[in-house]
Formats: sequence, structure tokens, C-alpha cells
Amino acid sequence: RKDAIYLLEAFDGWSRERNVFIVVHELAHFADARIGNPETYGWFDTSTMSKLGPEQRMRNAENYANFAFDMKFNRKPPDE
Repeated sequence: RKDAIYLLEAFDGWSRERNVFIVVHELAHFADARIGNPETYGWFDTSTMSKLGPEQRMRNAENYANFAFDMKFNRKPPDE
């Protein structure tokens, strides 16, 4: 379905911070079907993220979640 976001059972075992990050990431996909091509994960300074061009960075759901998390907590999200 294109009108829903599905959360797996593992979602219950992660921290609240990680869950917020995941929801923002998935909402980026939900809001714009073009977001996620390419699907790249990690913080802004990882090798995979740094290889993305400006247009690709704007279509990456992880970057939306990174930005929102950094604005709220002034740091990168926890790795889990």
C-alpha cells in the first residue's frame, strides 16, 4: 500500500530517539515518492553520504531524518 507506513515489532525494542528518527525517515518517503532514490544511510559525513550529489541529497530520506534529529538534539542519532 502507498497510503500507509508499517512499523515492525523491532520498533518496540528501540529507544525513543531511534523511533523518532525512523518515523521522520519513513514520513519523508511517504510525503514524496521520489525520495529514496538512491536510498543511502548514515550521518552526513559518512563515505556513502558524501558521494551523493546535491540533487541526490535532497531526495534522500535519511538526510531529512538527520536534519530533524540534529535540529532537535544538536547531535547525530544513536546507532542501534
